[in-house]
Amino acid sequence: MSGRALSLGQLGRSGGRPPGALERAAENLTPADYGPFDAATATGLGSLLGCLHWPSTPTEELPPPRRALPGVPVLLLGGSRDLSTPVEWLDEQKRMTPRARVVVVPGVAHSVQSRAADDRGRQAVYDFLLER
Repeated sequence: MSGRALSLGQLGRSGGRPPGALERAAENLTPADYGPFDAATATGLGSLLGCLHWPSTPTEELPPPRRALPGVPVLLLGGSRDLSTPVEWLDEQKRMTPRARVVVVPGVAHSVQSRAADDRGRQAVYDFLLER
């Protein structure tokens, strides 16, 4: 991605868009924003379309500057081709989470643990839970 993915905070504030908002947003995307897919695939995902109906509720950035997240072990697991949860969000969350470990499975989309043919996501969860 080109680094223009929404931040976690922006996502929380971007719901409730009127019809046509997705199409207008897609007009500003470049192939670097949605590759390796085409624009129709990137903007036509069922999970993305479902977000259009979320109510628009203002939220604070996560976490609020006055409160740090607890120092507990966290596994942030994603696929390099996940259009629902971009890798940039994993990196952003890691910066806010003191003991986070990020695992990105190359060539995999969403549902890294349950649907990916590559076993690295499942192995990462196993290792994390057994503290390897």
